[in-house]
Amino acid sequence: MGVMALATIDAKQPEGVLCTAGFSSVTLWRERDRWAQPASTIRPARAWEMLLPLVAILVTSWHKMALAFAPGLPWARLAVWPISSPLRLTLLELELWGEPVVLAWYRWALAVMFGVIFIVMAIVGRCPGFYLIMTVGSQFVVVPMVKNLAAQWTWDSERMGIGDDTQLVLAVISMILLLPYMLLCVPGALQVPSHFWLNPWTWRQAAEDRLRGTHLGRARPGEQSLLNSLFSLAVLIALAQISLLNKKFHALQGGLSLLLVVAHLLVHGVSPPFEDPALNAFSATLHVATMWIFFCALVSSGTPGFGAFLLYVGLLCITVCGVLVVRARWAKFREQVPRSPEAVTPRKRKRGASKSAMEAVSEHSEASSF
Repeated sequence: MGVMALATIDAKQPEGVLCTAGFSSVTLWRERDRWAQPASTIRPARAWEMLLPLVAILVTSWHKMALAFAPGLPWARLAVWPISSPLRLTLLELELWGEPVVLAWYRWALAVMFGVIFIVMAIVGRCPGFYLIMTVGSQFVVVPMVKNLAAQWTWDSERMGIGDDTQLVLAVISMILLLPYMLLCVPGALQVPSHFWLNPWTWRQAAEDRLRGTHLGRARPGEQSLLNSLFSLAVLIALAQISLLNKKFHALQGGLSLLLVVAHLLVHGVSPPFEDPALNAFSATLHVATMWIFFCALVSSGTPGFGAFLLYVGLLCITVCGVLVVRARWAKFREQVPRSPEAVTPRKRKRGASKSAMEAVSEHSEASSF
């Protein structure tokens, strides 16, 4: 264990930094008086930790695309069914078959149960399954949770078979769960350790320590990735609530959604989520595809058939261009990375040695001929 010099963090009391080494990790501790808390653990990442950022971006992109096919937007449903049906299924929503009322109750009950578990685990802190529930709740199910907890305000009481008083009680229960859930998603999305949750002014430093401590290889976050994470969470919450607007406001719904998606793409350009340019190109392709779907949804409010045609043509072009750009970025990245002599395989070394020997023999023969 090693001790470094004192440093003043909050201009109130100096803190010491301690370093402890384990079998395959190094932990940095912040020490104040007789108390110490872990600040960062430097260790190699596990396989699932390297896949987690990519899977989270992919799933949240599917959720945003599914919101573009909300019932309030006037699509040509039969024409866009091959795309809209799988996307809406990620939100546990059915299409074209006439969604039963009981499915809305099931979604609301699941959202309430998970919201209670999420909030209780966030309050308790360290407990079995804490990291799994916090990760899933703050990165993978934000859109379904917000959409289903806020849906009671838009329910038709006669169709749902409930009275106005019952609907008001259910809506109040949902809002009591929704507000703390959205607040607790912020430290969870930033991957801030639980012992820093009561100190919001330390979230940025704690998140950077957490992200920089684990070696994620190509999935290593960018310098300004925290801004991207916060804005992405805000966009998911806003889109989920906008999708609940009444059908007669479909133009407003499409316009606001498109504005948010375009702003997210601009933030992605300012603060890319990864250091690897190929992964940033992959993420940007998903943003462009989402923006195009919302643009086609806005066009469909006037001409549904033409909007469906634009949807298929645009997604095909975006997919082809995205693959080409990702491959080009990856090839350029590999060219810029210097190769060490240790990276040369024994077969290549043997070939190089035999080639040098042949060149020496040819030079000797030429000299002897002269």
